[in-house]
Amino acid sequence: MSAARLALLALLLSAFLTAFTPIFVRVSEVGPNATVFWRLAFAFPVLWTIMRVSERRPVDLAAPLSVRGVLFILLTAVIYVINVSFWHMSIVYTSVANAVLLVNAHPVFVVLGGWLFYRERVTVRFVAGLVLSMTGIVMLLRAGATEIAPVSIGDVFALLSAIFFAGWVLCIKHLRRTLSPAKVLVWNNGLSLFLVLPIASLLGESLIPVTLPGWLLLVAFAMLVNVCGHIAFTYATGHIPVSLNSLMLLIVPVLSAALGWALLGEAVTGIQLGAGACVLAGIAFGQQGWLAGWRRWRREALTR
Repeated sequence: MSAARLALLALLLSAFLTAFTPIFVRVSEVGPNATVFWRLAFAFPVLWTIMRVSERRPVDLAAPLSVRGVLFILLTAVIYVINVSFWHMSIVYTSVANAVLLVNAHPVFVVLGGWLFYRERVTVRFVAGLVLSMTGIVMLLRAGATEIAPVSIGDVFALLSAIFFAGWVLCIKHLRRTLSPAKVLVWNNGLSLFLVLPIASLLGESLIPVTLPGWLLLVAFAMLVNVCGHIAFTYATGHIPVSLNSLMLLIVPVLSAALGWALLGEAVTGIQLGAGACVLAGIAFGQQGWLAGWRRWRREALTR
């Protein structure tokens, strides 16, 4: 099998595993932020070991960093924790379909942030995609009558998560100018562990699972999503165009909504389907060069 086709399979695997996130959060015995802590805690030593083996040398966290660099690393971890906390809480306070569809508006905010902070070019096509996606988001928020609340705060949490996720991506882009991927990942996960635990405590969340299945679920969450999912995504990123990466990951909300219906019995209404289609169509339309990336990938795959 060619490297390009193997990378595409890895990306599909990553999307499939990521789609289980709402299910794990819903059935977890601890609170949403405590779930964030445990998934980071169980994944951290495994990722550390994999990074050391893959680099064939110790990950040197003691290398000198400027004060500005340390502050930016800390800012990145803070943004990451806020993003994941809002994401997990949205899953608890709204339907899986709404949470996943709103969170997956993040490519819009990533490109907008790239234009604001890095002066990356924004095309008319992107603006049209942005308008289409925002229309879908407004439809979801106005439809917000879920089985949980007349106007769901979970929808707002999901949208905030999308914005903070975009901020995290932009911070990672800045850090990658001077730091290796391994060091960025180790710093981000390590600091996030210490930041998310106080949040869970202040919110009065249950911190310790009470049964063995509760512990096993958290371990499975960390291994499947934070370890296997992230490794598969990282491998795929090195072999196929980023534009195709973004396009393929848009299957995550579809998979999550299907899993929410199959495993949690959540109904997906016609309004949610229409709004979701609008959001996804806008994101796909706004992704610059995705069609060219697909065609280029196809040509390269056929010649290998």
